[in-house]
Amino acid sequence: MRPFSPLIKLLIFPVYRELRETIEILDRTNKRLDALNTHVQQDVAVAIDGIHIKIDQQIQRLDKRVRKAEQAMEYVKLLHTLSHNIVVELTKLKIEEENLKIKARILEKDFEFLGKREKALEKHVFK
Repeated sequence: MRPFSPLIKLLIFPVYRELRETIEILDRTNKRLDALNTHVQQDVAVAIDGIHIKIDQQIQRLDKRVRKAEQAMEYVKLLHTLSHNIVVELTKLKIEEENLKIKARILEKDFEFLGKREKALEKHVFK
């Protein structure tokens, strides 16, 4: 085989050259793919960071709205309690007004009775 070695090398050289070119092309392609992958990963990381920032902002806005809603609920509870207390006090005042009207009528009748008694006594005394 030794004497045919140069001939075998000569026959194999074009295949070897094509194989080498193919390997070089694949290597360049792999390097470009790695560069693109790195670039895409960086872009994705930046996009994810932007999304996280937007989500955090939305959460902060939502927290503010929740706090405002809780404050509004507290105000509603206070207003409900206030209106209930006003109704109770107005009811008490209405009852007290009716009692005072009744007492005033009783006093008017007593006053009329005393006036009639006084006139009767005056008639009786001056007769």
